Amino acid sequence: RITSDTTPTFSGTGTVGSTVTLRANGSAVGSVVVDASGNWEITASALADASYTITAIASSLTGTSGESTPTTLTVGT
Repeated sequence: RITSDTTPTFSGTGTVGSTVTLRANGSAVGSVVVDASGNWEITASALADASYTITAIASSLTGTSGESTPTTLTVGT
């Protein structure tokens, strides 16, 4: 995916109350708690023009975690 948006928004579903951390090339660029409907949405902190591997990592209250399938994002303004 290619975008000129330096603060793209990502969304998904997860276990209610879990914390989802969005990572770009391994660095955290945002996090949020999954809402009562099982949804989450994160607007990434500002990304420079570059290509990124984006992953979302969910951590539940019981300590279990899971990682999304990586996706590639290219930011070019």
